[in-house]
Amino acid sequence: SYSPGSDTRIERLLFLARNCTSRISDDAESSLSSLSCSPQAVYRLLEEHLKDTGNYRRYRDIFGNESTTDEDCVMTTDGNEGVVESTTGKAIAHESRYSLSKYGFQYDENFVSTTEESAAAQMLTLETNLSTAQSLLSKDAIRKAHLNLANHCNIAGTPTEAITHLRRAKEYCSSPWQSREVILLLAETGLNARHFAMVRNLYDPNMDSGSNRGKSNLLFSSKLDAARGVAYLAEGQFKEAAKSIISTDAELTNQFNSVVSAQDIALYGGLTALLALDRSEIATMVEK
Repeated sequence: SYSPGSDTRIERLLFLARNCTSRISDDAESSLSSLSCSPQAVYRLLEEHLKDTGNYRRYRDIFGNESTTDEDCVMTTDGNEGVVESTTGKAIAHESRYSLSKYGFQYDENFVSTTEESAAAQMLTLETNLSTAQSLLSKDAIRKAHLNLANHCNIAGTPTEAITHLRRAKEYCSSPWQSREVILLLAETGLNARHFAMVRNLYDPNMDSGSNRGKSNLLFSSKLDAARGVAYLAEGQFKEAAKSIISTDAELTNQFNSVVSAQDIALYGGLTALLALDRSEIATMVEK
């Protein structure tokens, strides 16, 4: 299972909804066990999730394209039609291709406008808090203010802005655990923003110290390896993806489910290893 507020959960639901091929279920209260065969139920769950988290930008990207026409479509690098750049910086397919109206969905303009206004007001408050912390020269308060702004940007669907605040927050970290907290947030947000090179290059120099070999540090390294594995996988670098994912410790299950679940680790690691590594390489890595 994925963290309720995570972008990964949104992407999984969206993938499932767009790839359902069976007829619409007559039961509006379809159970989770039948989501895989009911696009209507999956889209309903996705709509509820986006509204509950206040992610109006993704809601607008997904459910606000009913009026798009063929003239709005662009050609992708692989020659496919119907993909545009969303307000979150992601390539999205027009939901009009999936005719959401036939599932009974109506675009909620009131939700978008009121949530956008609320988000703007909250942003002003958070920026004021940051200015206050800076005027007081409080290092920890500045760090927390940037983290709060980053969290707000992620909820609002602007991961690139969140990355800017996370990088600033990292400058004000005063302990290894604070630095690692920000690094993992950068990994998650970087994947959401498709900044894969940034995720691959994330590194904590404190891990080179012999005193940083405890269980918590091993878990941190495993989370970072998992994030790197996803980044490599997204770029088609299957061998590097396999090495990164297999490097994760068995203790890592669902502690990083805002990015990957335990099932993802097993599935991605197994498939990429079979695809890109020979038997001796797999044996060597597993033994480690």
